[in-house]
Amino acid sequence: MQVNSLVLVVEFMTCVSSKLRGYALSSPSIKLERPLWISDIACIVTCPYKFYLRFCGFRFMDNIAILYGKLLHRVRQLVALSDLESPFSSIRERKDFLTSKLASILEQAYSELNVSKGSFKIPSYILRNIIKLQGSLPKPSFVEVEVRIEVDLGLVGIIDLVINGAPFELKVSSPSKEDEVQLTWYVLLLERKFNEPIDMGYIEYLNKGIRRIIYVDDDLRLKALKCWKKALEFIYVPPSLTRSTYCRRCIYKSLCSLLL
Repeated sequence: MQVNSLVLVVEFMTCVSSKLRGYALSSPSIKLERPLWISDIACIVTCPYKFYLRFCGFRFMDNIAILYGKLLHRVRQLVALSDLESPFSSIRERKDFLTSKLASILEQAYSELNVSKGSFKIPSYILRNIIKLQGSLPKPSFVEVEVRIEVDLGLVGIIDLVINGAPFELKVSSPSKEDEVQLTWYVLLLERKFNEPIDMGYIEYLNKGIRRIIYVDDDLRLKALKCWKKALEFIYVPPSLTRSTYCRRCIYKSLCSLLL
């Protein structure tokens, strides 16, 4: 199995065009007053107008749902950092160690976000999911959280978690087509920052305890680059506002209903 997995990775690495690596991308001829956020560009996959609203500065203050998402993100990050410090290597011992650290991790997360435990109680099954997600990974030798990367392409992004050089995008919401584009751009930014090829990343859905391995091939890279191209166009020629199946769970639905 190990030999087959190695062959698979080698074959995959050779199928990515060198022109589509992050370090090979050319800067756009358009000079922007401020950089574009990767999370905004990814919106174009489902709703170009959502990208335009965010670019124009329509962002919401922290509400209960946003604060709860931030809390889960921070707990997941602190669990990864605790695993880095763990003296154990086996999965069982690491999970037991992380479980023993959970109370102090929660205390730190609540304190950093300045929220009360009574207002934002995390269900025990989600905490078990987070421990399971970290424990199922190989013992980390390198962990970074909230990795901000701003490159000469006029782009900026904050990667939730980087473990052993691979980006992790953490989600509380249901899976979306935006997720893969966002992760792909984080791979491209890391490649540009470190001048090294990266061929995969991970998306974790914390509520469900699911991790997806995303192999960032030519198709995903081209899709991400097309979204970037459209974003640059929409800055000068706004997209049309239309209804879609995504509207009913969009945070901007009330605003858009006033504009339609």
